[in-house]
Amino acid sequence: MRVGQRRLTPRPDEDARARAEREARMTVAVRRIRAEVTEAGRREAQAARREPGMPPDLVDRVTRRLGLGPGR
Repeated sequence: MRVGQRRLTPRPDEDARARAEREARMTVAVRRIRAEVTEAGRREAQAARREPGMPPDLVDRVTRRLGLGPGR
């Protein structure tokens, strides 16, 4: 191959590296989205807990069952 020419197909190690980088980016994105959804659920549960007529113990049970408790 001459200088300045590009390979039409990536080398296997380059392909694996690109795949690993893409998977790492996807993992970070999924974790960020999961954290955002969990935080939104936690905020909504706390808002529901303050609603008149809403039994706080029921909200607490649902919050625990969904894994939305503090520190998770």
